[in-house]
Amino acid sequence: MNHPRLSLCMIVRDEEENLRDCLLPLRDSFDEIIVVDTGSKDRTLQLAKKMGVKVFHFPWQDDFSAARNASLSYAQGDWIFWMDADDRLARNEAQKIRELAGADVKRAFSFKVVNQGTQEEFYQLRLFPKLPGVKFEGPIHEQVEGCLGRLGIEVESKDIVLNHLGYADWERKRRKDLRDLKILKEWLAKNREDFYSGFHLASTYDAIGEPEKALELTRKSLENPKFPAFSEELFLYTHLLEAKLYYELGEEGKSMTSLHNALQKEVSFWPAKFYMGELLCLKKNFSKALPYLQEVKKIEPKTINLPLPIPLMKVKTDYWLGICYEETNQISQAIGAYQRCISHKPDSFIPYYRLGKLFLKRNRKEEAMALIEKSIEMAQTVRDQE
Repeated sequence: MNHPRLSLCMIVRDEEENLRDCLLPLRDSFDEIIVVDTGSKDRTLQLAKKMGVKVFHFPWQDDFSAARNASLSYAQGDWIFWMDADDRLARNEAQKIRELAGADVKRAFSFKVVNQGTQEEFYQLRLFPKLPGVKFEGPIHEQVEGCLGRLGIEVESKDIVLNHLGYADWERKRRKDLRDLKILKEWLAKNREDFYSGFHLASTYDAIGEPEKALELTRKSLENPKFPAFSEELFLYTHLLEAKLYYELGEEGKSMTSLHNALQKEVSFWPAKFYMGELLCLKKNFSKALPYLQEVKKIEPKTINLPLPIPLMKVKTDYWLGICYEETNQISQAIGAYQRCISHKPDSFIPYYRLGKLFLKRNRKEEAMALIEKSIEMAQTVRDQE
């Protein structure tokens, strides 16, 4: 029986520092590895050829889809898996990908991408069948979802993990943000109702420290009556971005209105509940914050298609719950919340201190003093490292 062939497709430029570490564990995991170079001036090409991959050239056109589609055109596999040189995929995870690439070409798969440096994680479509008409769309933050959807291909999310290193180097990220800004502005000048690119342009303005411009874009998008039909999911994410921007600009009331609008559209949208609970805690309105946080805790923050710091949000949910319970005199629940917080993030000193105070109230003096002393030692270590 012939097994479906699996092609790894990449586009690269000046990736001599990343390429070897990216590909070395994967050379035996794919039937072929396609590397399309868009104009490297370092040793990327020599390294790629030395590793035995198929190397092709494509002139850079300020269009990521054009380059990725060139890589698809060279692929001979039945399935395509794409990644970048600053991605890292373990060999055992690559084996799981091979097992997914089967005879059922009516499915495609998103995997969990973890941004090193920010610890944000999100699902991204990485594996899909190579079918006529399937291509990447958009000059940047390119996607194949549109084509796959038109072909009736469903996307499933799997917890196969790729680590993305591109955000660990802040200087490199800044250069990428400025590159993205140029491409997105030029694209949107001709495609004003591309809400997906508009969201990413607003996010890029926020990333480079221009929240006012980002907010102007999000407001225009949200006021457009065509937006919800374009993508309800993106509509919710844009409300979340708007809330973040208002908060950054010191307008907490408007930030809460944005979150409320998101929840009116989709009551189960847990990120809006989390941030609403956090905002209410910061305003010391603990009784109102509590039900929002309880609902988030009930479902546990889960990875979605938007980059979010999920591990941190899990810890903060327990931390804010602890404070809410403490402030509403629900001491047993507060103790449990702080204990969960410590088990998730044992290097944070504040929960130790707050838990110690509660133990004092319960006359558990020995345990209390041990926790408080530990919190003081940890705080001193943090100060010494600053």
